[in-house]
Amino acid sequence: MEPEKIQRNIKLRAASRLDVKLLHDLLHEPGSEWLDYESAQEMFEYYSRDAELARIYIITADGSAAGMLTVNSEDRELHNVIDVDHILVREPMRGNGIGRAALTELVKLLELSPDVRLRTQIKPGNTRSVNCFTSVGFKKRFEKVNGLRQMYYIYPAAP
Repeated sequence: MEPEKIQRNIKLRAASRLDVKLLHDLLHEPGSEWLDYESAQEMFEYYSRDAELARIYIITADGSAAGMLTVNSEDRELHNVIDVDHILVREPMRGNGIGRAALTELVKLLELSPDVRLRTQIKPGNTRSVNCFTSVGFKKRFEKVNGLRQMYYIYPAAP
């Protein structure tokens, strides 16, 4: 029997320059090798260039930093979509429902209008991420992007 998932007081807050050291530490957590940034500063600059387009959120659990989540709205006008680019929970805290709670907070925070969707791509074999996103209501869907068929997880799920 699986242990009960701990739902701590999970909050999201916008990252600031003061969080670059924390981002550096997160980028060097086990399991974060998939992040394609050479440095935390590079990541911060990319996601800070325009708060309307992109943002890094720090995930806190009971007031302590538990991870990060990044969103990117560059395709919002064209495709009515906000991409969840990355979600990372610190290794010792993984498996306790923090990612799920952070995604739920993100949905509330963004106050999505009915015509805007959240979208993410998950690498094949990453069952932990698939389970996290689908538990919040994301559904697998194939879409054509630049003529190529891409697999996404979409929220809310299209009818």
